[in-house]
Amino acid sequence: MTLLLFLLTGLLVFLIMSLVEGGARVETAAERLQRLVAQRKALEGFATRDLPGAPLPPADERRPRPSLRMAVQQTLVGAVERATTGSSTSNRLEAQLTQADWKWKPAEFMVAQAVAAGGGLLASVLALPQLWFLFAIGGWVLPKILLRQAIAKRQRLFGTQLPDALAMIANAMRSGYSFLQAMDVVSREMPAPINKEFELALKEARVNIPVEEALQHMVKRVQSPDLDLVVTAVLIQRQVGGNLSEILEKIGDTIRDRIRMQGEVRSLTAQGRMSGWIISLLPVALGLLMHLIMPGAMTPLFTHPIGIALLVMGVVMQGLGIFMIRRMVNLEV
Repeated sequence: MTLLLFLLTGLLVFLIMSLVEGGARVETAAERLQRLVAQRKALEGFATRDLPGAPLPPADERRPRPSLRMAVQQTLVGAVERATTGSSTSNRLEAQLTQADWKWKPAEFMVAQAVAAGGGLLASVLALPQLWFLFAIGGWVLPKILLRQAIAKRQRLFGTQLPDALAMIANAMRSGYSFLQAMDVVSREMPAPINKEFELALKEARVNIPVEEALQHMVKRVQSPDLDLVVTAVLIQRQVGGNLSEILEKIGDTIRDRIRMQGEVRSLTAQGRMSGWIISLLPVALGLLMHLIMPGAMTPLFTHPIGIALLVMGVVMQGLGIFMIRRMVNLEV
């Protein structure tokens, strides 16, 4: 048993180090577009020369010899990628990774989930063998929770930056800039993440993708209803005409007022959210306190089948309570 635990621990540490350090570098959509734009500019410059010059330097085909850790990671990721490519789960996970701006492939994230589940299983074997399934499920779900938190944080930051970006576009268009030139101003002057999204849309337009499609791709990446409203207004204006700068300024003022109202709602529901956190953490704190005062009093919950069933039921009901409290305090504005 000790040897099995030692081997399992070594394997998990090995896989975690492989995922952290990364194997082969994955080319993102933004990097691929940047490479295509650079190649196009180089070819255009080469074609306009008066005299033929030396051809473009070939890419260096010499690659470093992969280490054992990189080989194992590539093997695991490759096997998962071959098994999941084209599936709905892989496509949905790829969209979520793009929304969070994580430079991972879906197969790499699935391997990370498996490693986290194995780590939870190992922790349960060392601490509470009776609850091995809860630890394994928690380890599998934890990366997904972190991914959703990253998506929500990026969407909130994008939403707070959008009114300023719309005001910048409106002012630039009043100064005589075109819409694409105004987008370029936003990509150069605004901070992340909004500058990255506008820059990627501009790069798509520069490789002969229609502006309408580039804007719709940005809406699909960000998944923001405010941005969807902005893009819809831009598309309608490009078809029927109108004063786009005035339209964007009004939309920006509306979004800014809605963000202010959301802040007021959050301040009014702060007490409810704090009550939810206290109610959620109170059973855990009470159990730890009882374990410190009377160490043997909590043992049947982890050893007796009825105690384990009650513990699982309590965790499920606690999760449902947290979900209901969050639904009550999160009001849509």
